[in-house]
Amino acid sequence: MILRYETLLTLGVSHTYYTGVCPDFRFVLPADSERLLARGRMLARLRDGRLHLLHAARPDGTPESDQSGHRLRIALVLANPLFSNYTDFAGGGATPLYRNRTTPGALAPPLAVAMVGGDFSHALTDSERPVTVHLRDTAGTVLRSDTVTAASGLGAVSYRMGGKDAGLYRVEEVYAGASGGSLYYYDRELARDLFALVEIDIAAAFYATPPSFTVTFAAASTPLRYYVVTRNYTNQEFNQLNVVDAGFNEDHRPRVQFDRVEAAAFTSAELPAAPLAAAGERVVLFRSRGPLVRQDKPRRRIELRRSSEVLVSHLPQPGPGQAAADMIVHLSKP
Repeated sequence: MILRYETLLTLGVSHTYYTGVCPDFRFVLPADSERLLARGRMLARLRDGRLHLLHAARPDGTPESDQSGHRLRIALVLANPLFSNYTDFAGGGATPLYRNRTTPGALAPPLAVAMVGGDFSHALTDSERPVTVHLRDTAGTVLRSDTVTAASGLGAVSYRMGGKDAGLYRVEEVYAGASGGSLYYYDRELARDLFALVEIDIAAAFYATPPSFTVTFAAASTPLRYYVVTRNYTNQEFNQLNVVDAGFNEDHRPRVQFDRVEAAAFTSAELPAAPLAAAGERVVLFRSRGPLVRQDKPRRRIELRRSSEVLVSHLPQPGPGQAAADMIVHLSKP
């Protein structure tokens, strides 16, 4: 029998910081997903920054091994340690979990989960007693219930995870007048390495219409600040300095306006003026009027001028290694 391979689904990562493909992550399949690929006669291939999942198909297009109803898990492992410098991400130590439960062909907004690789303890969030604590699996089934009384003196409930399936678990606290819960994701294999996790439930419709899944990150926004340090500039020359965005038409973007801020008016958000200027030097700040979205492609022709004379035609802009957009420019005359 002649088999051909057809696309079942694709998964990519987009980031508004980049003008092209986001290169910051590696796709890693845990052992259970590798076994799923083997059972389903599937191949995983990376192309143009996207993970393509291919399945073996018969001449009539039907899958050789239909895996509808099974779950594929894919870990996103961070490959760029500078990611947090230019990303608007407030994970607070939690791991984002993306799933397609609500709409099979799309990922829902991520759940914030705590990764655990083995036995763990859940700290109770309220001092009220008694409290009933349930451990629920992904389907919501109660696996264990505990009632913690004041007499016990316990502030946490511990769980042994040996023998349990990798996946999402919820610890639910039920008090007399309220309830709450925390999400945990148990996986011995991935607990230490991943930045985010994607769970995709394979639907029968994927074999006819392959979905394209994307995990999206947004770039951070921060004011762009130019600290211009001068030596041997007269008062008139110093007062004529300005920063002008002359490239907004070429870039097809809004014009960036800069405000001039004298050293005496620097705020606590700025670098302190005194360490910037040595003896015989002066410093002035040119600050963008609002925060600017970070991007890998520099904005063209942000110019430093003295009156109408261009002194620097392309001022430096923050690279990925900088969390803040504070740029220091030195000007000196003999």
